[in-house]
Amino acid sequence: MPQQKQFRRKDIYFSTKPKNKWEISLNGGGLFISGDVAFKKSWGAGLEVRKSIGIAVSLKGQCYMVSTKGLAGKEVPDLHNPV
Repeated sequence: MPQQKQFRRKDIYFSTKPKNKWEISLNGGGLFISGDVAFKKSWGAGLEVRKSIGIAVSLKGQCYMVSTKGLAGKEVPDLHNPV
């Protein structure tokens, strides 16, 4: 790639356009809910996919799956909403 060689020799100011890259990641962990309803410990998992288009631009998609459980209708002391 002649443009990359010129960039390394400092003949030009811009490096070559990066190759198209894909990034795929999995994640997971505990889920915390902050509110006036008591909750049970829960979990969540997700998948992220990212595709680079250029030096500073990329497209990213995220998908998450979470499971929450609460004690709806039961008042919780010290978390009472005074409004």
